Formats: sequence, structure tokens, C-alpha cells
Amino acid sequence: MQTILIRALFLLVAAITIATPCDAAVRRIVKVSYEQEFGWSREVKVEVTFASGSELNAKAHQLRLRPFELYALIWFKDDQVAIVKLDNKPLLMGLDGFTAENFKDLYFIKSEAKGTQVNDDGDGQRWNFKAKDIITWIDPRVED
Repeated sequence: MQTILIRALFLLVAAITIATPCDAAVRRIVKVSYEQEFGWSREVKVEVTFASGSELNAKAHQLRLRPFELYALIWFKDDQVAIVKLDNKPLLMGLDGFTAENFKDLYFIKSEAKGTQVNDDGDGQRWNFKAKDIITWIDPRVED
């Protein structure tokens, strides 16, 4: 079951990358860390896919994510993925999915967003996604 889910998610990201409009499912480099027993891990720069639950459900029908929530996908080697439901979302995220503008809105006030892993392997693992170092975007594509 776990292998099927991992392969389905791999196909999901490939489908999002190829088949959706350029504004849907935004991929950005952010600094990612996870909560440990005594604080947070060191930050690592990773390209993360940000998408709405409705976008992800449409691409992988076996997923049952909340349509109007925002999720982040962190990919690891061996095609493993962490699906993280973010605590915050932009106010104006619409039915057309998560856009590059929504990404800027998400990090307008705070430079970080936290969330909880929702797929089987995560067991409620908390994650932190940092998009800015003080006022500078980590990923220069944000300014495009």
C-alpha cells in the first residue's frame, strides 16, 4: 500500500508539472526544517511543491485531502514524499489552485510557515518552511 501511494504521488507531481497551467502548483526553493524533541533540525534548502488540496486530489484520485487547504510536498530520494498541510493559507486562494501570487501572499507578513505531515509515514511530524532571509526571498524566482 505504501509503495503504491509513493508511486501515485510521484506520478502526481509529474502530472502537475506537465499538465496544469503554469500558475498552478507552485514550486519554490525554501529552507525546510522539522521539529525534534528539543527544538528544530537545521535548515536545508529544498525545492518544495505548494498546491491546494483540490489540485492534489484531482491529480491523484486516491488522495482525500481537504480541497481548500494548502499543502507542501517535500521529495526525498527513493521517490518518497512528505505531504504537509500548512497551518496558514493565503486569504484569496481560489478554485483555480495555488498561484505564484498566493505564494507571495502566504509569506507577506511572516518569513516562515509551519505545517503537519498528513501522509502515512509522517505520524504528525511538524515541518517549517522558510521562504525569506529577513526581507530577501530565498528563491529568486519569486520576484519574476
